[in-house]
Amino acid sequence: MTIKLRLFLSNALIIIILLIAFQIEELIEIEELIEIEGYNPAFPWDIVVIVLSLFVAIWLLHRMVFKSIVIPLDILVDGVREIRDGNLNYRLRYNGKDEFLNVCEDFNEMAGQLQQLIEAKKRDDANRRELIAGISHDLRTPLTSIKAYVEGLEKGVASNPEMKKEYLRTITKKTDDLDHVVNQLFLFSKLDTGDFPLSIETLDIGKLLKVYEQNITTEYNERGLETTFLNFAENVFVKVDSVQIRNVFTNIIENSLKYGNQEHNSLTIECIPRGEEVKITFQDNGPGVPEDKLKNLFNAFYRTDGARRNPGQGSGLGLAISHKIIERFGGTISAKSPSNSGLIITIALPIVGGKNETDSYN
Repeated sequence: MTIKLRLFLSNALIIIILLIAFQIEELIEIEELIEIEGYNPAFPWDIVVIVLSLFVAIWLLHRMVFKSIVIPLDILVDGVREIRDGNLNYRLRYNGKDEFLNVCEDFNEMAGQLQQLIEAKKRDDANRRELIAGISHDLRTPLTSIKAYVEGLEKGVASNPEMKKEYLRTITKKTDDLDHVVNQLFLFSKLDTGDFPLSIETLDIGKLLKVYEQNITTEYNERGLETTFLNFAENVFVKVDSVQIRNVFTNIIENSLKYGNQEHNSLTIECIPRGEEVKITFQDNGPGVPEDKLKNLFNAFYRTDGARRNPGQGSGLGLAISHKIIERFGGTISAKSPSNSGLIITIALPIVGGKNETDSYN
């Protein structure tokens, strides 16, 4: 029963009770008038009836109105104190069917959103710490090498022209590594804040993959990675930035090249439409990734322990950047490692209608 209805009924009952009380008082006065001889002061029943009626009215008012307000308020106060004390899992239990039901439901929803915000902040803080640690690690390593080789040149450790050239080549290589990390970090920060401009086009994903295959197959075969493309799924259109989607493909392939099977490294790429999405899968034959670490693959600067021992293998930002880019396309990217044998990375992009707006994929 709603509080408004309770107030209406309680007021109506008070009026009815008072009317009955006045009616009883009139009956008492009539009895007094018909008393026989002499003055016989009657007991003041009229006052008693009025007082009792007021007590009944107050009791009804408390029962029907005040109690229905005080109890829910106590429940709300308890909930506020629990949230204030940090118990974000606390939820109100209220079975009434009045206005307080919506208030309690809104309170529970607010508590849930607050809990999500706090958990997100904790994750952001952890990611920020990991990001800072990763940046420090990946910048310190080449800088330390550059400093050592420069000191070697200054102190004459490189005593002949050939050694000097080798020192300078190493310094140049470490400088390039440093520049790559800085550029990757800049791209990641721009994507993270949404400030990175994308040139979105409606493209035939199958044709784009065919051209991409022609451009990269020979290069990666020479570098020790055998790539196989299956099911190009032509006439399937998606809205992407052609340059950035190729960068995503390259990041994934580079990841397989670095961490795949070191004896016979192979990668199979397949493009298949599934309902309203097209799925592009990259499956290598490497050692795979433990189940508990799969969710971290797309975090900035995350690498497995083995990869972290060799900082020259990458900045740890490639998959994180790929994740940001695919999200900007309205798609998803995920990873799984069946039986810890090989890694499968799947990109899902929404299929759109329309024709290819450009014939150039070079």
